[in-house]
Amino acid sequence: MRLFLPCPTCAKDSDGTAYGLPFSESNIYSFRCHRGHEITVGLVAVRFEVLFEIGMQALVDGYYREAVMTFSTALERFYEFYVRLIWEARGIDAATRKDLWGQVAKQSERQLGLFAATFLLDTGQMPPLLPQTMVSLRNDLVHKGDITDQASATTFGQVVADLVHPALHEAVGKHKEAAATMHRQHCENVLAAHGRRPADFAWWAEAFPVSRVRADKDPINVAAEVQRRVRRDRGEKPQPI
Repeated sequence: MRLFLPCPTCAKDSDGTAYGLPFSESNIYSFRCHRGHEITVGLVAVRFEVLFEIGMQALVDGYYREAVMTFSTALERFYEFYVRLIWEARGIDAATRKDLWGQVAKQSERQLGLFAATFLLDTGQMPPLLPQTMVSLRNDLVHKGDITDQASATTFGQVVADLVHPALHEAVGKHKEAAATMHRQHCENVLAAHGRRPADFAWWAEAFPVSRVRADKDPINVAAEVQRRVRRDRGEKPQPI
């Protein structure tokens, strides 16, 4: 699983060479391009976006069991993102947020309940939750050691995308100021973890497929995206999707 990044300096000369780097917990990536530029890139994407991308890569590479479990984790981290976004929008102070999340941080069922209540209070609608068939699929993989196939893993990924995309689109549109604040805080945290801002530092802000909320009103078509990537990896001519 790798994140493919361009050299920002070379990109100015229309050099689209991308460099595959292992995913990093820090969201900071350093590399030297083929022209000798020393590059440090900060990833703008937040955790649920990165996890969904890892799930997509697992799906493309044929690791269907791993894809399902990573998609599931991505959904859980989206629930956390959503809760924190609403807290920010409602002006909940940082200490209270930290204390409350600390009560549920290691218990996924409590996190799910917190998300459901938060979503209901903010929108007046039923929260986007995994249907029971998908819950059973995930649980059988985790607890029974079942092995799944491409079709089931693709369906699971599509269900997650269909849950995340509209909820994210609506929440970011409704709470623009809070979303901007969280974006700024995320970038500040990435830099703080790195210790300093290098002179050659650049942000990589291309949206991962699960959250292209600005350009696309509809969720990603997971099956079509997988096929597009397979054709790309085979060197075939890209097809419209």
